[in-house]
Amino acid sequence: MTPTVESWHNTPTELGPLYPLVGYEFVMFIACAAALLGFLVWKFRSENAHYCQMVAELTAPSPITTATSNSAPTGSPSHQDSQDAHS
Repeated sequence: MTPTVESWHNTPTELGPLYPLVGYEFVMFIACAAALLGFLVWKFRSENAHYCQMVAELTAPSPITTATSNSAPTGSPSHQDSQDAHS
């Protein structure tokens, strides 16, 4: 078996490319940064819309509270009424 590097006195430019797509690092960095920024903008807008929807659902009056607030209270007389009856 022969080693892939025969002499350690060579410079990397004499050996050739050490990995695929040499020279495209900056282009790939820009592409990844643009994809990340696009994802973050989409995610923040999506989360904000979901948050606004939840706030609207929680602040809207429910049918149960509107029905109970419109009707007169029922049940036993108040404490003051029972005091008046005993005196």
